[in-house]
Amino acid sequence: MATTPSLVFVDWKSRNGNVAAGSLDGATVQIAGRLGTTILDGSAPVFNSPAFTPSLPASDMIEIVGEPENKEFTVNFLGDMVQDPVFHLGSLGSTLTFPTGTQITRLSGDTGTSGGPRDFSVVGNQVIGRAFQPPPGEPTDSSGSVRLPGRFSSIKFNVKPNFVGGSMIDGVPLQIGGIRV
Repeated sequence: MATTPSLVFVDWKSRNGNVAAGSLDGATVQIAGRLGTTILDGSAPVFNSPAFTPSLPASDMIEIVGEPENKEFTVNFLGDMVQDPVFHLGSLGSTLTFPTGTQITRLSGDTGTSGGPRDFSVVGNQVIGRAFQPPPGEPTDSSGSVRLPGRFSSIKFNVKPNFVGGSMIDGVPLQIGGIRV
């Protein structure tokens, strides 16, 4: 009886300027675009909540940075394709726009039931996080997980902040998972 491969998340290994590289079940993965903070030692607790499917007690993390100019990012799976990639997006106060026709499935995310309007939603080819300034001690903005059904060798998307005032830059912790095929 054949076993179904399980979802594996990227082990980010390096960052050089605006390119980060890692491996997904032995296959090389790169992301290019404006990057912020990176945590490459597996200690980021960012994705340890019910907002993420699956929740990760600790993980690597790459921060993507959205600016008003609608920044573009490219994820390349080098040498192998990845089936049904999953994006964990933390503190998303931006809209991620994928190419027209890209299917996106919302797996989980903030719904605003914990005291604030932290909606995390999918509309067509977009993942939308609501910018939210909560009381002290509560998370900011939206968090959640989405899946892109299909097989991919690369994925492009744009990030544009949804802020109505204040800072126009949005740092979004990101982790990517998938099944290598």
